Amino acid sequence: MHGIDAASEMIARTRKKANKAGVDVTFTNGVVEGRPFPGEHFDAVLSTLMLHHLPRTAREQCAREMRRVPKTGGRALAVDFGGAPRDRKSLIERFHRHGRVGAQGIVKLLTEAGLEVMESGPVGVRDLNFVLATVR
Repeated sequence: MHGIDAASEMIARTRKKANKAGVDVTFTNGVVEGRPFPGEHFDAVLSTLMLHHLPRTAREQCAREMRRVPKTGGRALAVDFGGAPRDRKSLIERFHRHGRVGAQGIVKLLTEAGLEVMESGPVGVRDLNFVLATVR
């Protein structure tokens, strides 16, 4: 397993959680728009709470990478903020500073990158949405 994040603080935090859970993960500090992994290398790709941080062009590059690196039949899962803004912010909403992508925006993004969307909708926690797609 591999984990990527542009923020070294998030790498340190996630490494600590992985160690506590006994999960073997290689973490890399970097951007997701162009990782040095070969095509069709992974069974699954996961993007959590980061698409809203990216400008549109980088978001599109990220989606193309999410299509490029999974094996045929592999899956891509994206989870991000998407509901209407609220006056009172929960702890999780405080991390959401840059914008909202929304389930429909993620569906469009992944579809245009060549992934086949299987399912999408609310996660059930605040305004989080998910999109599950596959590589055909």
